[in-house]
Amino acid sequence: MQQIHAINFAPFAPRGAFAGPEAAGELCRMQELTGADTVIFCPGAVQADPFVEEIDFTGRHTTSDQELLAMTQLAHSRGMRVFWKPTVNCLDGTWRARISFFDHDVPCETKWSGWFAYYQAFQMHFAALAQNEGIANAQPICAGAPCAGRCEYQPPGTAPAGRHKIGTVVRRTQTCSGRPFLFAPVRAKKPRNVRSRAFAAPGSTGV
Repeated sequence: MQQIHAINFAPFAPRGAFAGPEAAGELCRMQELTGADTVIFCPGAVQADPFVEEIDFTGRHTTSDQELLAMTQLAHSRGMRVFWKPTVNCLDGTWRARISFFDHDVPCETKWSGWFAYYQAFQMHFAALAQNEGIANAQPICAGAPCAGRCEYQPPGTAPAGRHKIGTVVRRTQTCSGRPFLFAPVRAKKPRNVRSRAFAAPGSTGV
């Protein structure tokens, strides 16, 4: 397993934040001051609160594709490896780990199945972007399908709704991007004596 020295750069930057020369200058400065060999860009999607299904990744809260590609190309030109880490946040300020629905579908209530349809579209968008643009080192990272306690990977049929679905997202996104894919679940409470834990899809290179 290769060791990396990575830093999240301006996570969840709104649309336009990477458009000017200031962002490029700060990326260069970050590399010079820290010696990082890898940069992580975190395009952010939003949902109104932790109990709605709809996720918006096309509006003002999300870095544009053109901005993300330009920053990725700049980082590559400086010899850095690039990870993409698309992440969902709640507009009402609730921590994304609290996104939650009933374990089993309930009539007239919001559902995991609806939420994961939006979440998969969000992840697949950036996977397809990396593939279509031929970005050799951009690795979309599933950033904890944000909900604590519901996204540890388990085989289909062995866990409530919302757990096995993340495995489907991981497999489909990796297939779409053609790149290694890292799944790092968010937990409400970090296990003792564990520095980090992640699910890496078969064939991927964990970090």
